[in-house]
Amino acid sequence: MKSDLTSQRDAQQDIPDDVLIALLVRRIEDRQKALNELQSAFADLERANRRLVRSERNKMRFLSLIRNEFNNPLLGMVMLLKALIQEKSDDPELKNLLEMLFYDALSVSFHMANVVSAANIESGQMEANISCFNLRDMLIDVQDALFHLTNSSNIQLAIQMSEQEIICQDLEKLQAIVRNVMSNAFRFSPKDSVVSFTCQHDPVNRKLHIIVRNPGKEITDMDAIFDPFYQEDLSYGREHHGLGLGLSVVKGYVSFMHGQVKMQRNGDFNELSIELPALSNKEETFEQLSLKEEPFTFDFEEQTSQNHAF
Repeated sequence: MKSDLTSQRDAQQDIPDDVLIALLVRRIEDRQKALNELQSAFADLERANRRLVRSERNKMRFLSLIRNEFNNPLLGMVMLLKALIQEKSDDPELKNLLEMLFYDALSVSFHMANVVSAANIESGQMEANISCFNLRDMLIDVQDALFHLTNSSNIQLAIQMSEQEIICQDLEKLQAIVRNVMSNAFRFSPKDSVVSFTCQHDPVNRKLHIIVRNPGKEITDMDAIFDPFYQEDLSYGREHHGLGLGLSVVKGYVSFMHGQVKMQRNGDFNELSIELPALSNKEETFEQLSLKEEPFTFDFEEQTSQNHAF
């Protein structure tokens, strides 16, 4: 063993100085090259991060412009058309034309709201805006927004809820949730049928229960329906049109509000149930009464590569 070490030491001592210096210089150059590559990679990451930050900032500006420049005028058009329909009730042809425009404006406004909601969920930049309000008044506003669906298919809505129930929640997000679950029920129910909406406040367990039941064919994939852009039928002449964002917005908002949502088959009905925390005041947070099991996020790349419609 000692002789081997001695031989290695002697071999190293036999290497000329210029060779050792060249070897050292090469190692320093290799290390400097690796350092330069790391610095270049770090600079690339910094530039990519700046582009992402700029892109996110531009997206938020775009959403703000969409809301202000498109959504608000649309709401104004809806109100104007509604007033004109009532005023021109003595002219059947003009009334029919105004009603068609009114339904189209309601539909575009509905889809525009979902696009903005989906983008907010995907960005993760949401804030809770808690207020206290009457549940039935909120439902009246939702019914007005979905008038084009109920009127065109003659679907009846059976409501079960207390008359003067005051709750504290995020009004805008809760409206979007109810608007989308009811829209989904109306769209996929046969004409002249009945959709039931039940909303129960459980002050003891601090929960808000929402159940929507509608007749219709059985859903083949109870989980996929919450994916963004999901459509069972992608054909051009499909019966049900839309962006496929409604239930994904529902799940995104329910998750943000630390609640739970699920779809199940109950006899001849599809039943969507939602549980949300029931806050007692505007200072309380969703996290304090969390019901959710795991967070929900959009995965656009995965979903658009499957059986979904963009």
